[in-house]
Amino acid sequence: MEFAATSLGTTPRAARTVIHGRGEPVRYVVAPNGVTSIGRGKVVPCHPLPYPADLLYCHRPGNVQAFSVELVGQEDPSLGATAIAVCHEKTDAWALEYFAMLNGTRGEPVCHYMPEKYLLWVPAAELKL
Repeated sequence: MEFAATSLGTTPRAARTVIHGRGEPVRYVVAPNGVTSIGRGKVVPCHPLPYPADLLYCHRPGNVQAFSVELVGQEDPSLGATAIAVCHEKTDAWALEYFAMLNGTRGEPVCHYMPEKYLLWVPAAELKL
């Protein structure tokens, strides 16, 4: 949290992906009006590292926008998730291997969901969940 507070220059608040309900994995769809911006530019994502103890690698990427996305089960709307998504808006300097894997072009925005064990810090004033 100290790194996030220092990097963001303010009190941070954490956001993470949360699965609602129990059951087998299902296909999800975005709920109506289910996308909310929760941070533009100032975010600190934290990714778990493969160590025996819980350890997160946190960094402050530039040109990033974060969203909270409400998802519902396609076949069973009682199942759902609140997913945190991050969009990297400037990818000009990214390695070409990423774009081959994504079937994309260098320079175009890349968005992805953050898995459950990831954490995203944003300025507390911007997070309205």
